[in-house]
Amino acid sequence: MKPRRRLPGRTAEALAANGAARRDGWYGPTSHAVERLTGRRPTSLGEFLTCHRAALLGD
Repeated sequence: MKPRRRLPGRTAEALAANGAARRDGWYGPTSHAVERLTGRRPTSLGEFLTCHRAALLGD
């Protein structure tokens, strides 16, 4: 019988946290609540980082 390999602690913690987030609905369907409340469509993280790159990097 082969010995079992273990994941590094941080990797195991990250996978467990991801599983808990999925279980708790963090990756569930999206809604239009932001747009309904603010009148503007929500931006993705990528869009936000691109638009605010200079300020975030201190340029």
